[in-house]
Amino acid sequence: MRLGIRTIPWLIAAAALGVPLLAGGLAGWPYVLVWGILLVMLWIVTRDRPASRHERMVLPAFLLPVLFLLGFVGGWYLIPADIAWMVVEFADRRGTDGVPRIAAS
Repeated sequence: MRLGIRTIPWLIAAAALGVPLLAGGLAGWPYVLVWGILLVMLWIVTRDRPASRHERMVLPAFLLPVLFLLGFVGGWYLIPADIAWMVVEFADRRGTDGVPRIAAS
């Protein structure tokens, strides 16, 4: 498995879930478990999905207000990971058809 720039938001999310878990003295484990399950489901849905740049930006942009609304159950800790995900998708050099521009020319 090759680690690339796309793994940074997932690493930030994993580290962010450790904050309420360790800071609360392991009392926040139910929230961390639920958010972990949701992140695994999100990873499964988005891992091999060739889409246009616009389509890849929709999910993180939609997720940001959801994380703000669910902040009281741990969503605030995942906001940096979501912002990193949007930056990665915005900076991606793939064309609108989901194919890298170098391979298309």
